[in-house]
Amino acid sequence: MIIKAQLNNLAFFSLREGDVVILLAQGISDKDIGRNLGISLKTVQVHLNSIYGKLKITNTPLNSRCTALLIMIARGILTVSYQSDGAHMQLRVITN
Repeated sequence: MIIKAQLNNLAFFSLREGDVVILLAQGISDKDIGRNLGISLKTVQVHLNSIYGKLKITNTPLNSRCTALLIMIARGILTVSYQSDGAHMQLRVITN
């Protein structure tokens, strides 16, 4: 399966938040997002909270990460497509 993600509205988030969104779409953990971007776990969590705030995600019983991705897809901020060869899953993230 090939999954492609594209961040469509770059003005909606700061540049760093955009970086976090792209890694979030790949299913990368907070800790690994920090490693990839060279920032602390606490800083990742600050960016995630800012992203959730901009999407107006508060006190949701659902996983905030999943909720954020679903809202971004629904609003056209993030485009995700996939295709499957039946044996493999691959994630590709594409930015403008």
